[in-house]
Amino acid sequence: MIKDDFQMVEEEIRKADAVIVAAPVYVLQPVGQFKNLVDRFSCRHDVSAINWVILRTER
Repeated sequence: MIKDDFQMVEEEIRKADAVIVAAPVYVLQPVGQFKNLVDRFSCRHDVSAINWVILRTER
């Protein structure tokens, strides 16, 4: 487990109705900090993906 403020950031993102993100792009890739956020907030946190897997395994 990484000791940082990600848990607080994740909770605030989940409470939000929308999130608008602006980040520069270098060589067709987002900056590292934005990529780290996206990677840590990946599909394992995606409620719709989790529900889809649960429904698929219940069949």
